[in-house]
Amino acid sequence: MYLTKDKKIIQSREKDYYNTAYSDEGTFSGFKPYSDKTDDYKGAPDIVWTEGTLGYSTLAYVLGNMDEAKKYVDECIRMQNCDGSTGGVIYTTATYGMLPWEFHVWESVVSSSWLYLVINNPDVLFTRTLRQVYYMAKINNIHDERK
Repeated sequence: MYLTKDKKIIQSREKDYYNTAYSDEGTFSGFKPYSDKTDDYKGAPDIVWTEGTLGYSTLAYVLGNMDEAKKYVDECIRMQNCDGSTGGVIYTTATYGMLPWEFHVWESVVSSSWLYLVINNPDVLFTRTLRQVYYMAKINNIHDERK
């Protein structure tokens, strides 16, 4: 997942970008599902993807980074409260209806479930034994091949 900031909920009547139901005056930060830094994902949409953002929040919580977890949970709650919402968390900030992307601005059972679980029982998603990974993340000499 890749951090993206200051994304608006995009309304459009165009077929591949259609969204007339949801809107908000604010901007949102969170994580997008793909980076277009390589040719493999050239043209990947730069959108906030709530399913991945809430997964990241849950992992941050389990690893003990409560401020980071809360920051992105709060962003998704703001998206849940956008104009047009009936209570579910919208899936993305913009629709990309053409293959291979298939992301839509509509309320998502998966994103809504992630939000419910991260608020009420985050340990069900990542077991406590995963906290041991936190110590591995503290190792400084790991080479990041993505750069």
